[in-house]
Amino acid sequence: MIKKILFIYFIFIQTPNIVTIKELYQGKGVIFNESYKFPFKGTNYKEPVTPNLNQIIRSENILYKDYYKYRKSVLDSFRSNYKINSKYLKSKNVQKKFSKFNRQYAGYTNQIGDTIIYIGLFNFNNLKKAENYFENWDTILFLGSGGFYEGNQEFYEINLNQNKIEFN
Repeated sequence: MIKKILFIYFIFIQTPNIVTIKELYQGKGVIFNESYKFPFKGTNYKEPVTPNLNQIIRSENILYKDYYKYRKSVLDSFRSNYKINSKYLKSKNVQKKFSKFNRQYAGYTNQIGDTIIYIGLFNFNNLKKAENYFENWDTILFLGSGGFYEGNQEFYEINLNQNKIEFN
């Protein structure tokens, strides 16, 4: 009996929570808790945390506010000739760009104790294609590469202590 209860408990604890935040976007979001093995551990990764709704909302707002500046700095660091559209200087335009993207949220603390929220964005504008390419998006943290994924997925790590998008 105890084994059955523990088995059910561990299944439940591993299941990501689905959220919808209608004031921020039209898609769905999934929160991966601290027991989920975060696959993208960089050198600053210390320990996992479960993002709460307030942290997610703050992270989304930081993404909307700093998107243009962050993308520009990334492009500049690679000496890219590609230019980001200046309309993304406005938060509302960034929010509109990502309005039909589904989200993945995970969290961790870094080596100096800052809380980092990972946001994976998946374009569900074309539902049929999205369901094909982003199969299991709501149960597995992942990144695709090449082709379809290049224009339909983005990811960001938001440092809540420093109120900025991390450059990784």
